[in-house]
Amino acid sequence: MDEITAYLQMKAGPSFQPEDPEWGSLMDSASVRTYKKNEVILKRGKRSEEVLLVAEGILASEFSVEDKTVIGRFFLPGALCSNFDSLLTQVPSRFQIVSVTTCQVISIPAVEFLRHYYRSNGPGVLFRKMILEIMAEDIWLTDMKLLYSKEEMVHQLREHYPDIIRLVPYKHIAMYLGITAEAYSRILKKSQHKT
Repeated sequence: MDEITAYLQMKAGPSFQPEDPEWGSLMDSASVRTYKKNEVILKRGKRSEEVLLVAEGILASEFSVEDKTVIGRFFLPGALCSNFDSLLTQVPSRFQIVSVTTCQVISIPAVEFLRHYYRSNGPGVLFRKMILEIMAEDIWLTDMKLLYSKEEMVHQLREHYPDIIRLVPYKHIAMYLGITAEAYSRILKKSQHKT
């Protein structure tokens, strides 16, 4: 419980009031989990039954397209992570969530998350703000994937997400970029010669 309290205090700032019944019920329903590198957290074909707040480490959403694994996005510390489509419609997930590094998350049951999201003032405000941030970031990431060359994408990752470049194994970044690990390595070498 102390880990959850400390994380929510850091994330919510002054709006976090542990004595408030809304925050108290959220803390009572949440649990801290640790995952090893490459563990599947949400399996493809299963319904999403929880929302994760990433406390440490990096998670990713993986899709399978024609026998090829593609990473849709990474989730860094401070991010909400779930398959929100599956969570809202209760259909099986089309992708899976995996830990690409050792990570620690705060797991919130979907029912509790949605109750707070829709009806509470304390945690709900934080969750609504975080969902808006996810939506804005998804738009930017989609634009980047559609409009930028692979070299430009690597540059943007270096500039905006240095922890991904530093901590995530080459194969996962290559899956995100839609190229082989060897092609990613060549891009890195080429960009180092330019600087």
